[in-house]
Amino acid sequence: MNNVASSQLLKSVQQSNKISLLNMIKPGQILSGKVTQLFPNNRAAVVLNGTQLVAQLETALTLQNKYWFQVQSSDQIIRLKVLSDKSIHKKRQGNQLLLDELGIKETKDRSAFISKLTDEQVPFNKHNLQQAISLLEKEHYSETAQKVIKDMLTNGFPITSSIYHSLLTVNDTDFNQQLVDIQTELNTITSPSDIQNQLLEKMNQFIGGYEESIDPKASLLEQLKSLLTITGLNYEHQIFNQSLTDTNHTFIQSLKGLLLQLLQEGGSNSGKMERFLDFLNGSQLRAFQENEQMMEISLQIPANKLGLNHAIHVDLKSYKNKKGQIDPEFCRLHFYLHLQQLKDTIVDVTIQKRNVNITVLNNHPQLKQLTNIVKPKLEEGLAKINYHLSSIQVKPITDPVSQKSYTKAHTQGVDFRI
Repeated sequence: MNNVASSQLLKSVQQSNKISLLNMIKPGQILSGKVTQLFPNNRAAVVLNGTQLVAQLETALTLQNKYWFQVQSSDQIIRLKVLSDKSIHKKRQGNQLLLDELGIKETKDRSAFISKLTDEQVPFNKHNLQQAISLLEKEHYSETAQKVIKDMLTNGFPITSSIYHSLLTVNDTDFNQQLVDIQTELNTITSPSDIQNQLLEKMNQFIGGYEESIDPKASLLEQLKSLLTITGLNYEHQIFNQSLTDTNHTFIQSLKGLLLQLLQEGGSNSGKMERFLDFLNGSQLRAFQENEQMMEISLQIPANKLGLNHAIHVDLKSYKNKKGQIDPEFCRLHFYLHLQQLKDTIVDVTIQKRNVNITVLNNHPQLKQLTNIVKPKLEEGLAKINYHLSSIQVKPITDPVSQKSYTKAHTQGVDFRI
C-alpha cells in the first residue's frame, strides 16, 4: 500500500473509533487482538474486542496473527505492549501463553475462566486477574462466584473477599426479608443495649413506613436520595462531606450507622448483623455507576408497607445534563415487581424530551383492560409535573422480544436507547 493510501486509511480508522475506544480500554488492561493492517512508524490496525483501532506497537508482528496485548497508554494514540511474540492459534493454547507470561500455572478451570472473560469482553489486568483466580480457587470456580467476580471486574471494583461477599449477599437477598429478619432477631434479645434499642426502633419505623419520612410530592430522584439517607447507603459520602460545625450527625442514626455501632459491641447475634451489613455494602456498590456521559442508579426499595413480600427493584439510566446530573428529559427506568395478583411484572419507562413511553411486561390476561382504565389518571398525573404520556402498551413476558429484554436487564444491566 502506498504512503498516501496508508495515511488516509490510518486517519479514517482513528477518527471512527477514537472516542469509543478511549472509553473502552485503560492502561494495564490485557486483551487479545488480531493485527489486520500495518502502517509506517510501527503503527498497525488491530482488532480488539471486535473493534478496529490504530495502535503504536513496540514489537514487529505478523499480519493476520492474533496476540496478547497489554495497554500502555490510551491517550491520543493507543500504545500496546505485546506480552508474548508467540501468536494465538487455539483458545486454550492462547490462554496458556497468557498464564505463562503472568507467572500463573495453567489449569483447566483457570483457562476456562479466561475464555469467559475474553468472550464476554470483561476487562482485566495482571493484578486483578491474579486476585480473581485466588478468590475463585476458594469458591471452587462455582458459576455464582464467576458471575460475581466478572461483575466486579466489569465495574472496576477491587477484587477483595469483603466486596465479593457483599455483592454475593445483595445478589441473592431481598431487602424486605433482610429487614424482617433483623427486626425479628432484635425482638428476641431479652436485655437489649441502648444501640440495640435504637436500631430496633429505627427498624420498626422503617418497616412501618419510611414513606412517612419522605415528601410524597417530591420527585422520584428526591425520594431515592431520602432512601439513601435513611438506610445509610450514602453513609461514607455523608461522613466525608460532614460539616465540622454540624453536631447533629444524623447519618450516625441511619440503619447502617447504628448497625456499625452495634457490631462494635459484639454479641451472639453478630452473624446476622454482619450479613445485613454485607447487604447494605453490596447495595452501595450496586447503587451508582457513571462515566463521562451517563449515570445509572440501581436500588431495591422495601415495600413491606405496600403489602408486598418482595422489594421493588428500580434501575434508572440517564444521560448527564450540563451540570453533570441526571437529565429528567432523557432517561430510562425499569421497575421490577413481584405482585400478589399480577405476579412478576416489569415496567419499562422511556423519557425523551419529557414524552413518556411505558411498556408493562406481564402475563396476566386482563392487564391490558386494567391499563386502559388507569390511563386517564396517569396522563393527568404526568401532566401536573410537565410530562406527556405518549404511549402505554402491555406485552407478555413470554414474548420472545420481551423475554430477551427481561433476561438482559437481569444479567447484564439495563440497556439504554434514545
